[in-house]
Amino acid sequence: RADYYLPVVKKMFSDSGLPEDIAYLPLIESGFNPLAYSRKRAAGMWQFIPSTGKLYGLKKDFWVDERRDFILSTRAAVSYLKKLYNQFNDWHIAIASYNCGENSMNRALSRSSSNNYWDLKKLPKETRQYVPEFLAAIIMAKNPESTGNADAQHDTFDLDTVTLNECVSLYAVADTLGFSYDKLHEMNPHILHWCSHPFNSVLMYLPKGTKDKFISAYSNSPSSFSVSWYKYRIKSGEALKSIARHFKTPLDAILTLNNISPKQRLSIGRDLLIPIPVNQKSSNATILAACDERTKPAGRALMVNGVKVVKYKVRNGDCLWDLAQLFRVDREDICKWNNIHDATSIKAGMTLTIYKSAQDYKNAVSRQQPAPDVSARRVVYYKIRKGDNLWNIAQSFKVQIDELTAMNDIDVDTTLIPGDVLKVPVSEKL
Repeated sequence: RADYYLPVVKKMFSDSGLPEDIAYLPLIESGFNPLAYSRKRAAGMWQFIPSTGKLYGLKKDFWVDERRDFILSTRAAVSYLKKLYNQFNDWHIAIASYNCGENSMNRALSRSSSNNYWDLKKLPKETRQYVPEFLAAIIMAKNPESTGNADAQHDTFDLDTVTLNECVSLYAVADTLGFSYDKLHEMNPHILHWCSHPFNSVLMYLPKGTKDKFISAYSNSPSSFSVSWYKYRIKSGEALKSIARHFKTPLDAILTLNNISPKQRLSIGRDLLIPIPVNQKSSNATILAACDERTKPAGRALMVNGVKVVKYKVRNGDCLWDLAQLFRVDREDICKWNNIHDATSIKAGMTLTIYKSAQDYKNAVSRQQPAPDVSARRVVYYKIRKGDNLWNIAQSFKVQIDELTAMNDIDVDTTLIPGDVLKVPVSEKL
């Protein structure tokens, strides 16, 4: 594995003005394994803990862990080791600090009368062994005959790279390139699931010589690679089978995509990823292909002025972003349709009005019957409450939205402020 990555790592260190021998450090950190993970939550071949990785620009969230990205983590390691050397002006101490941290090294130096690494006595046991192990690893790596690998031939890291700015199915990419999904995922251990990040750009590695083929296929039919998904939070008493039935998604798809076993106990509050392929599905993507029917949002369908809307009752764990993904509309439109000022304020039990699109909302408003003269109607005064909108108020009082707007001299798009008073015409002429 070291021979696969070493030529590139050495070049990156050399180009940065650092000694090439430092490139052997992953031998004792991880054995050059990008999937390595320690009990201290250090990850990747350079074994960055989350805080240090973040400090050097490595993103980590539900979708990606860039500590496992070979190129990005090596760049971060170059920056960190350069910083340590500039701080201590000694490579032995800098390398030891990479293991124990600058604070621990500063304490050891403050307790010693010498700045020579070999004279330091107050270092952690692991750190005292770290530099000798590193030096021994260099000697062994440079003398492969000592380990019986002198004649072994190895491939070296030589892949194409593309930047993904959308949520793309790795199954679809592998299918397009005639490549196995497992091999593609092995090339991209930093992508934690079966698709790329839905919000941020991600660097994806491809087999050498396939970049142009992918770019051409993606440019011609981006929807063939796109993925929608729904993040579902497990509630008390739920089982995987019932969740699969609810979303009309095969149980095997949910198990595989979330890396859980059929007998595994579900933790309340855990998020499950429910796949919703968009348009064409990858023929070789057996997991996604099993999801023949798109997830249908739960809710009560109604007709409003000839336009279909859904009345959705908010459940525990729902958020507007997830609902926007589920109904394939903009979050801002849901806020507008339901007079929501704070996107984080929705609560379980609220009923939301969801149109198929912003255009459908405009059509529903435009098809309303002309409002009658309300000047002689009996009026009641209604105090607007949180979550109210013109549609709900009109339904409650059995009046038209146009009657409300005419009586109050407002537009259908006017934002309703909780606490304000609305005049409602509730009867025919006196």
